[in-house]
Parts: sequence; structure tokens; C-alpha cells
Amino acid sequence: MDDLEEIITAFELDSVERIRRCFEKGVNPNQVVNSKPLIHSLINLYTRGPSFKHCIQIFVDYGLEFDDPVLLSVLLDDAPRLDSQLVLSKDALVKKYSFDCTFTPLYEVSLS
Repeated sequence: MDDLEEIITAFELDSVERIRRCFEKGVNPNQVVNSKPLIHSLINLYTRGPSFKHCIQIFVDYGLEFDDPVLLSVLLDDAPRLDSQLVLSKDALVKKYSFDCTFTPLYEVSLS
């Protein structure tokens, strides 16, 4: 199994350790796969389990470049960080997001 297949399998299993090993073997957390950032594969496959925020944190730990700090705070389940971001960006509550998630697709949703 190549490294990309391995990390996708790790996403499906919410396996923090397997994701970490893939990054240690050289997978880039900012890699683009099928015209989307690799992290979108994790977001789209995640089963809403308690380890999801830890999987996201591994991306951050290995240098994730994420241009939406509000959404990143939500994905990390980091309420204090989200509060700080919302103070900086009042429009963040009405910004629309769409994710074609396997289990619960989200189309044009906001934080409000």
C-alpha cells in the first residue's frame, strides 16, 4: 500500500497514530489530492468520533497551512480559540461552508 492509500485508510479508521506515521514517512499535510487539500479527505471521511479533533491536530503538528482559522478552531473542537477568532471576525458566524461528507454532507451551512 502506498503512503497516500495508507493515510486515506487511517482517515477512515480515525487512527491518529497511523496518520502520524504517514506524516513521519513524508506525506505532506498540505498535499492536494483530486484537486482538493488532503485535509478535505479527512473531513469528508470522518465518522464523527471523539478522535477526529486529534486527527486534525496531527495535521497542525506537521505543518498544516489552513487559511480559515475559524473553521480550524471548530475542527479542533477548541472553544477558547474559536471565541478569540469570532472576536476578530464578526462575519465568521454567517460564512457558508460546504463539505460533501460521507456520513453527513454539509451544504451552505454556517456557525450561526
